[in-house]
Amino acid sequence: MKDLRLDYALTWHAWVNRLVQNAETCIALVGDVTYRTWLLYLAASAVNFEDDMTDAVEVRFEKRRKTY
Repeated sequence: MKDLRLDYALTWHAWVNRLVQNAETCIALVGDVTYRTWLLYLAASAVNFEDDMTDAVEVRFEKRRKTY
C-alpha cells in the first residue's frame, strides 16, 4: 500500500495556484461566489491532506499465479 497523501496535497496546491492565476477569467465565467467557493474548497482540501485529516492510498491486488 502506498500513501499518496503528500502528493495529493501538492496537487491540490497546484490547482489553487492555477485558479488564483486565472481568477479574472474564472470570475467572468462563473461569478465571484462560485469562484470563492471553489477556492475555499481547493485550499481546504490541500490543508486537510497536509495535516493528515484526509488520506489517499493506492492498494494493489494481484491474482496469485499457480506454481507447478
